[in-house]
Amino acid sequence: CNNHPRSSFYPLGRSVGFGPRMKTATDVSTALPESIPAAEDRQQNRQMQFLSENFPDGVVYQYTVTPDDRGLLTYLGRGAERIFGERPPIPVSVEWLTARIMPEDEAGIAAASERSRRHLTRFNHDARIRATDGTIRWVSFRTQPRELADGSVVWDGVILDVTDKHRADESLRRQVGFLATLNQTTLELLERRNVNDLLRALADRAATLLGSPHAEISLLVGDELVVRAYSQGRDYLAGDRIARSTPALSWRAIDTRSPVVIESYADHPESREVYRARGIHAAATFPIMRGTVCLGVLGVGRLKPGAPFTADDIGEGVMLAQMAALVLHNAAIHEEAVRDAEQRTAALRESEAQFRAVFDKSPIIFALVRISDARIVEINAAALAAFGYTREEAIGQTTLSLGVWAEVTRREEYFRRLQSDGAVSNFEAEMRRKDGATFTVLHSGCVVTIGGQAFSLASLQDISARKLSEAARARSLALMRATLESTADGILVVNAEGRIETYNRNFAEMWRLQQEEDRDRDR
Repeated sequence: CNNHPRSSFYPLGRSVGFGPRMKTATDVSTALPESIPAAEDRQQNRQMQFLSENFPDGVVYQYTVTPDDRGLLTYLGRGAERIFGERPPIPVSVEWLTARIMPEDEAGIAAASERSRRHLTRFNHDARIRATDGTIRWVSFRTQPRELADGSVVWDGVILDVTDKHRADESLRRQVGFLATLNQTTLELLERRNVNDLLRALADRAATLLGSPHAEISLLVGDELVVRAYSQGRDYLAGDRIARSTPALSWRAIDTRSPVVIESYADHPESREVYRARGIHAAATFPIMRGTVCLGVLGVGRLKPGAPFTADDIGEGVMLAQMAALVLHNAAIHEEAVRDAEQRTAALRESEAQFRAVFDKSPIIFALVRISDARIVEINAAALAAFGYTREEAIGQTTLSLGVWAEVTRREEYFRRLQSDGAVSNFEAEMRRKDGATFTVLHSGCVVTIGGQAFSLASLQDISARKLSEAARARSLALMRATLESTADGILVVNAEGRIETYNRNFAEMWRLQQEEDRDRDR
């Protein structure tokens, strides 16, 4: 590298990695190599500072391991204030940075750093850091090492704030997993006929899906709420009753027809001793609604302090309560059918109406397709809204005739897997609306048998928002490219895979390159 023409792609000084061989420098000023004149350092620092101030969602930085294994940060842009909450005087020991990395991520980043140093390979690693205000963020280190003549190893790169990406990915993974589990749980519970067994299974599933060891289902009996089922190990709740005159969160959920969520249960005026004695910290109560009628409540509680119910938890709890209403109603219909065959027909019609209400009001896209001829036999309101068809236009048609699959080959692959495995999860595909617009979904489905015929029960999760996030990243790169062209230095940008992303006009002239040449070649 020392024989290459100088450009601001090359370092301002020397910086440090995080590997296990690194030592804390007691006098950082003596670690800077003498091979770079101070005047040139100042000029490059001014250029790098300009880039740092205009670099979105991150900070330009540089670190070095000196021949005597001292670790130094020799440049850290002003973006450090946005990510870390402060910007230390430079140069500074790498201990300033490593002290901010979360302990559970230290081993991984140290190992990655040591590999990069040993083999002079790219150092690309995501880790969590704690800012000065206590905020925890995800950051991504993207750097390329090089070795100087005196044996020092220098890394030049950026630290990107990828907190939103990690949170979005985690939320999406959780939502997709929850919906798939909820779909399977609903189908399994609909096969149960004994109400007590059904309620106990539902309480156990709620405890697992919501990460709450305490779960119970109470049903209205006259002016009392009676505990009918509870999660494993909660036998002390057997036969528990709450009179209408007794203050309780359950009555508030019933009266308001809305979830009631408490972060500190023991301090709440409507808390009960039976739960305080068991160490309940966070509590949530969801009304079980069948139409406008409240059947009872689903209650969950967490024992761990500092673990409140999030917005995702609440949304999932609402769907579990809806499922409880559905399966309870289904079981009630079966019991009534056993008692009176004539009433069974009317009850089943009501069940279908209730199922239709839950099916149509779900925000998830659902469709029931007959496998023998691939025709749509049922589709909910969310699907109609997403694709832009009316019910009359969709029912009886095939997805091929409607052209809802943007790529026919993906449709063929989906049905091939479905027939081969009986179920498909998280199958990504582009779908087409009636107006021709496309959107990206995760397709999950399973084969079910109804009336002796095989059907595909499919659910679609729109992930267009995630795609928009990726597009936003592309726009950020475009902004960075514009910034690069505004500097007088030659600049080369390499992506995480080691391929040339872009370079500015000055760099092209410096290396006598054509403006568009080599941009897609390996570095």
